[in-house]
Amino acid sequence: MVPRVINEYIGCVAAVEVLSQLALTYARANSHSLGIDGLSQSVSTPGPQIFKVRMDELEEKKKAIMKKVKAIFGFKIFSGTL
Repeated sequence: MVPRVINEYIGCVAAVEVLSQLALTYARANSHSLGIDGLSQSVSTPGPQIFKVRMDELEEKKKAIMKKVKAIFGFKIFSGTL
């Protein structure tokens, strides 16, 4: 019974929340190094920045959807917690 545009907005909010939690788990793992008996290997990753691009895209999508919601429904049902 919820309009599709509202479902899209809720999906964007949920996706940003999930990606921000994932970014926190990667915050401590930018590089790894292993050395055994004179042999060593190291790996570097972008860490939490790996999710930054997608999070920025989702934020832009949220803004566009909110404009659509305001245009469709007007300011009558608009709430700051939406």
